[in-house]
Amino acid sequence: MDTINFEEISQLVKQKMKSQGLTYRELAGRLQMSESGVKKIFAAKDISVLRLNSICQAIGIRFSDLIHSIESRDVVEVSFTQEQENFFVKNMEYFYFYWKLVYERKAVEEIAEEFSLSLKTINGYLKKLNSLGLVRFTSTGVLRIPPVQSVYWVGKGPLVEKIYQNFSQQMMVELAHPNLSSDESFILRYYKVRPSTFNDLKAALKKLEEEFLARTVREMRMNSRGLKDVRWISALDTKSFVRKLTGD
Repeated sequence: MDTINFEEISQLVKQKMKSQGLTYRELAGRLQMSESGVKKIFAAKDISVLRLNSICQAIGIRFSDLIHSIESRDVVEVSFTQEQENFFVKNMEYFYFYWKLVYERKAVEEIAEEFSLSLKTINGYLKKLNSLGLVRFTSTGVLRIPPVQSVYWVGKGPLVEKIYQNFSQQMMVELAHPNLSSDESFILRYYKVRPSTFNDLKAALKKLEEEFLARTVREMRMNSRGLKDVRWISALDTKSFVRKLTGD
């Protein structure tokens, strides 16, 4: 049965219940469940589509409207605090751990297995990220990470510059060769065009990126399992590839 990542959706459902003055006990009665059973549903990380649809019917909203209200939220502009950025620049392994956890939505156990990390090391990473306000633990010790959102990083500090350089260089080294697999693509082009054509190309790339950003957020919110990791770099300017006549 299909499941949905419920953490963000549950907050919207609770807001709808609060606006109606609807309690857990009253919702449980409408669902013909116990109050404790309803509370367990809201404490879970995932929920079946059928169960969520029944909750929507019980509180008088359409399932499609609930999903649309999440998908139509504005893009979130994110920047790290000076303290967070300074720490990450000096300790990039913590940023990479944070990236895996928050942006790639990897489970802690998956990260530990991928990088052969001990439980002590994992706890050290999480404790530091918690102290920086980047993740949090509930009173019962449950790890909470930021929800999946359409995110644009803002700021031009040393961390963003370092990320751009590290990620782009790594990808170019791995993909700039003729023997690509069916899951890989590398396109290198030079055009001679009118200024209006250049502007059209730039706008088309932006539109394409926005479309697939929206789709990936939607798919990750619906179910993060079974999705492919995809890297994509888009670079465009009005310069020549050949800028000096030397062999290096």
